[in-house]
Amino acid sequence: MLEFTSLPIQITAVVGVAILYLAFAFYQYFVRPLSYFQKLNIPGPKPSLFVGTAFSQEYGGHLGQINCIKKYGKVYGAFLGVKPVIVLTDPEMIKELMVKQFSNFPNRYDVIPPPAAVNRNILVIRDDDWKRIRNILIPTFSAAKLRQIEPIMIDACDTLVDKIIKGNGQNGKVDMWRLSGEYSMEVIMAAAFGVHITDDVRGQKIRQAAATFFGGSGIALIIASIIPALYPYVSFLERERTDAVNHIVQVAKGVIAERRRNLQNGLTNRRDLLQLMIEAAENGKLTDDEIVSQSFIFLLGGYETTANAIAYTSYLLACNPDVQQRLIDEIDEKCPKGTTPTSEIISELPYLDMVFNESLRIYPPAFIVNRVAKHDAVIDGVKIPQDMMVAIPIYGIHHNDELWPDPEKFIPERFTPEEKAKRHSFAHIPFGNGPRSCVGMRLAVTEAKLALIKILQNLILEPVKDTQIPLVVEPKLTLAPSKGVIIGARER
Repeated sequence: MLEFTSLPIQITAVVGVAILYLAFAFYQYFVRPLSYFQKLNIPGPKPSLFVGTAFSQEYGGHLGQINCIKKYGKVYGAFLGVKPVIVLTDPEMIKELMVKQFSNFPNRYDVIPPPAAVNRNILVIRDDDWKRIRNILIPTFSAAKLRQIEPIMIDACDTLVDKIIKGNGQNGKVDMWRLSGEYSMEVIMAAAFGVHITDDVRGQKIRQAAATFFGGSGIALIIASIIPALYPYVSFLERERTDAVNHIVQVAKGVIAERRRNLQNGLTNRRDLLQLMIEAAENGKLTDDEIVSQSFIFLLGGYETTANAIAYTSYLLACNPDVQQRLIDEIDEKCPKGTTPTSEIISELPYLDMVFNESLRIYPPAFIVNRVAKHDAVIDGVKIPQDMMVAIPIYGIHHNDELWPDPEKFIPERFTPEEKAKRHSFAHIPFGNGPRSCVGMRLAVTEAKLALIKILQNLILEPVKDTQIPLVVEPKLTLAPSKGVIIGARER
């Protein structure tokens, strides 16, 4: 009888211990980390339970970067879920991180692991593997190699101009973001996958897969940022994205096999980025999986970011007719209508460079980047522990009124040689900086500038009734416009 009556007591004790253990675990995992920066005396916004500061309305996103810089200065602490992040906003400290101490900060932090089929891409690989692949890719993006794919870009530019004229004629307006996306997709599909969107069924299917990838909900990403260990159990929420990636991979592998058969049969392949990588593989420098991974990341890095750059620059020109006219005058002098623009001509258009750089300042392709400390480090007196993620809030830096007076104004003259000499070189980092900067930067800039030249050779851009002023952008994979980029265009 005594043993029977003691059973409920034993159960109660076990339940009590379990509750205490869960409470302790909850405190250790979700509560205790949120006091991390108090111990280091690093200021920063107060984190919320579970989500940290990343999703704060006041301090999260791209606009939150501006608020944090104004309130906390050149260094502050933030939280991605429960993971502490040191944020550097001072250009000299960022230079120290990206260049002078690069050997201790060579790698990026991945919130979630990339799909296995493309996990050999240059964005996520680390250390010696990264060095090897980057050294192979850098010559692929040389000026001489890019000249080989200029005809691909020019053909796509002509198609873009025709679409703008047709769309404006039918509706009195165009969505430059959508049309620029179609243009950049056409270029990257041809250059990175060797297929043509309009003539090749494979290209159309890849475009659909890419749209699925960029249009995903990102729920798993949010969950992983809070509790990374849960990602394997919620990855099914990303099933459509995973299927899209797998489809792109299978198409890429098929194209690689086709190219090799052509070579064996004595046929000539198109000179594009894919062909250049296949040739590197023939010399034992790249595996097929690495070729596929790089092709995928070219799509990821080159599609929406380049489309944004073209659309946002077009928008700024439409809203600033004096700037647009000065740029048209420069283009008419160096590359009048009927002349095919080239990379050589681009180098003779300094005002185009100023306009484009100012557009990238206002709307940077990547609004935040990060690095991870391999070992304990100190930057300007700030101690950075091993494995700490360090974030660089590019949007906030580009809109810091201490670096850029009237930061919301579109002033291309900020980028005259004289003005650039007055400013820290790391105050403007749209493509990052240092050894781990964007390897495809030259391609992206050339692709965007060729499109802008072709557009302004033929058209005047102007705001219309549906043009959103100011333009509202949202932090997704990139800074995406909330309602497209609607402007008007009339033939010159």
